[in-house]
Amino acid sequence: MRSELRDTLPGRIRIVAIDEHQMTLAGLCLLLSQQDGFEVVGGTSIFPDAVALVQSKQPDIIVTSIGSDGIAAVEFLADLLKASENSRILALIDSTDQELHRRAIRHGAAGVLSKRSSPATLVKAVECIHAGEAWLDRSTTASLLRELSPQKGRQSRIRSRPGSPLSPTGNAR
Repeated sequence: MRSELRDTLPGRIRIVAIDEHQMTLAGLCLLLSQQDGFEVVGGTSIFPDAVALVQSKQPDIIVTSIGSDGIAAVEFLADLLKASENSRILALIDSTDQELHRRAIRHGAAGVLSKRSSPATLVKAVECIHAGEAWLDRSTTASLLRELSPQKGRQSRIRSRPGSPLSPTGNAR
């Protein structure tokens, strides 16, 4: 039954794009559709319609904007994944709030990308997520690692011998 839903060229990454602003959505769809190996199979600026679109198209990748409503849009990620269990989500976020980035990951995003990123970075993020990798910036990765660390809240300390290159005095032998 799943193969009946996939009316596309073999080997292409099937993408659904979601953005609350129609002009941004149109630009995103145009950019992605012009890439070799990408096929935009749908797009919407109406979040409630997105679940039905994802369910009917069963995309490989869902590129969705997390805009001004932040938390509400993050909560919506789980609904998208329920509609298409094999899809992976790339969340485009305009905020530098690391908690919002972490929430997107916790709610199912395979990657988080700043809306200030270049088009080439967006393409690379889609390819990496499609290949099963995660896409996170350094700040988000560090934040998540601190959150998961058994030494959460503790400062890591480098111990050095006196006279070593790492010594506080900086006097190397």
